[in-house]
Amino acid sequence: MAKLKKLVSLLLVSLMLCSCASSSMLKNIENRVYDGEKGAQLVVMKENFKSPKLRFQGPSPITPNTNPEDIEKNRDKYEKSITKEYSGVKIEERDGKKYIVAKDLKYKLVVIDENTILDEEDNVTYRRLPDLYKKDKK
Repeated sequence: MAKLKKLVSLLLVSLMLCSCASSSMLKNIENRVYDGEKGAQLVVMKENFKSPKLRFQGPSPITPNTNPEDIEKNRDKYEKSITKEYSGVKIEERDGKKYIVAKDLKYKLVVIDENTILDEEDNVTYRRLPDLYKKDKK
């Protein structure tokens, strides 16, 4: 019985440590704009006392010479290029990688570091822009 209590407490402690690590990574990427190629953009928005939301827009498959038939063939890429918001954002660690997970989000977004996020499906890299309007504290 004592071994069972120790095992359960060990599991609870390890679970809490994992959740703390993922929440700290989420705080590092909150309220920062990540830009990708062809107009792609990703933002994890966090307001006071509310759960974070993800605003995601994939790269646009449309160019000035795009045929309507090409859009129909690549319908899922076109759907991915439309800006959408997802709620319930968190970071889960699978296979040694940290994935951004949200309700109804079907894309595989991997957090490489606090300045880089990778979309594994399209191999699009989103990079954080410097805070140009942030006042220096000197």
